[in-house]
Amino acid sequence: MTTQNLAGQFVAWFDRQMTLGIRPGLSGVRLRCQYLTNAAPSLVLSMGLLYLALFSVAGVPALVQCMLLQLPVPLAGQLWFRRMQTQGRMPTYWQACFICQLSVLAVIFGGQGTVFNSHAYFLFFSLTAPLMIPVADRVGLTIICTETLALYLFFEVSRWPADPSVYTLQPDRLQFLRLCVVVSCVAILFVTMLMSEHILDGLERKTVRMANTDVLTGLPNRRHFHQALEGAHARAERGAAAYCLALIDIDHFKSINDAHGHDAGDEVLKQVAHLLLACQRKGDQVARIGGEEFAVIMENVDIAQAEHAMERTRRSVADSPLAITLGITTRITISIGVAAWQRGTTEKDLVGRVDQALYGAKRLGRNRVCQEPHGGVG
Repeated sequence: MTTQNLAGQFVAWFDRQMTLGIRPGLSGVRLRCQYLTNAAPSLVLSMGLLYLALFSVAGVPALVQCMLLQLPVPLAGQLWFRRMQTQGRMPTYWQACFICQLSVLAVIFGGQGTVFNSHAYFLFFSLTAPLMIPVADRVGLTIICTETLALYLFFEVSRWPADPSVYTLQPDRLQFLRLCVVVSCVAILFVTMLMSEHILDGLERKTVRMANTDVLTGLPNRRHFHQALEGAHARAERGAAAYCLALIDIDHFKSINDAHGHDAGDEVLKQVAHLLLACQRKGDQVARIGGEEFAVIMENVDIAQAEHAMERTRRSVADSPLAITLGITTRITISIGVAAWQRGTTEKDLVGRVDQALYGAKRLGRNRVCQEPHGGVG
């Protein structure tokens, strides 16, 4: 297994853990804030383990002891959050902030003091509060920012003393440990921002997918169809191979809804969509552009090839029994109009021509493929 696959699996696992308990349909901003809220105990625990290893190597028992006193705080917070999540409840940012701040206080009062500037984490909490707290919650955001900034200033002025053994360290080692705290603070800020960007990127891709996808069939919708048609047209105008467009309409679809109900009609639409996808070549673009109307964009084909492909599609649908309710199947037919791109015409012209071809298929009795001029082939 490659490193890239392992990284992908880890990200997927981490996403599952961090989204546990989050209510479906949570808005984008609140979803990002909740994701980071869920992650807070894990991030604090990771930093605590890092410091424990660092102080163990430095050989200062007092610092090791203070980290051992601090670790139960994020560990208990993680267990607390997990219990809420498995019960379908979402941890609040107040709870996450409490765990983060209590962890830093445990370090400071446990023997580390402010010698290594660990209280800088309170400044970090103040700066990153908008990532965990929706900006719309101005009161909560103001309280957290003010309170954490006040804690930072208090410890900055008071300079809480450390365990006496800490002061016996060589100046260069003290400086190194201070630098490690600064670097780790920057690192956790980077990780937090990276997580935020990861979530926002996922939300953006989901939004684009929803905007371009028909909810019922999973096919591209009318909006995406017109974008794809513009792309195919532009490529053809630049000298690439010509393309053809087909419009497909389910014959007498209203009668299915009238006889069996709209749920049965939805089942027919989903199964027809599946059949249309199965019949097309790789690279052909199938979309649902209306109630019972579909479109197929076929690049690098001439009109004869497109007509042959659509005839194969028509037969496939006509020969396939469709399950509409439990124990009930039906057969349907489709009418198809096909037209080829012509240099100098617009996408609108092509859509109009293929729409006329579809009208010709219906006028000639349906269940057939027609191209310009209106001549049936099946």
